[in-house]
Parts: sequence; C-alpha cells; structure tokens
Amino acid sequence: MRPDHLLLSLICFLGLFSTGFAQADPGIVPDSRIYNHYSPEQVSEMMARQPAKIRKLNYYFQESWYVEPEANCNDCPEIDKSQVDIMEYDSYRQATRENRVKLTAPGHHIVLRPWSEVRAQYELIK
Repeated sequence: MRPDHLLLSLICFLGLFSTGFAQADPGIVPDSRIYNHYSPEQVSEMMARQPAKIRKLNYYFQESWYVEPEANCNDCPEIDKSQVDIMEYDSYRQATRENRVKLTAPGHHIVLRPWSEVRAQYELIK
C-alpha cells in the first residue's frame, strides 16, 4: 500500500472509531435527583454518549415545575427545590396546561408545566 493511501486509511479509521465515543461535556453536572432513578453507571454512560439527555433530565428536575407559595402563609416553611423529586408528582402533569399540586408542607403548591411545554424545551436542548 502506498504511504499516502496508508495515511488516508488511518485517518478514516480513526475518524470512524472516534465517532462511536462521544466526549463527555465537562460543563454538565447531573442533578443529584437523577441518581434516584438511574444507576451511577447509567449516568456515566449518558454523560459520555448522550450528554443532551443529561441536560434534558436536568431541565426536567430543575425547571419543568416551580413552587407557588401560599400568599397568606407567613409561617409556612421554605421549600428547598433541590429536595423535591418531581417524578413523584409526574402523574399529575397535564398535556397542555399547568397543574397546581398541593405539597405536604402547609401552604405550598408546586406547579407542573404542561407536557407540551416540556417537550418544546426538550427540542431546544442539544
């Protein structure tokens, strides 16, 4: 084989080989609640091969809902959003409208963004 063909073959091989192994995005930090539903190995695999999936899961756990405090409840405890596993409330999420769900803490509700909005956001996450 001629040296120039050998070099070209090597470059093509390395290009094909490296496309099978996506680099993990060092800027992505998986939300800790992801580990309630995926093993550390699964999260590592997603970080390496499907970083967009981690970004979508982060959006889901962090931004697909919000806390709506009761207006007349000055004594109600503050809700730490990082401690709420939104998957526990997922059955209450509506297709096209927001849904308010009462939390066990007095005076607070969570508002679930509709699936249509969540999916639209997923389309924007790359």
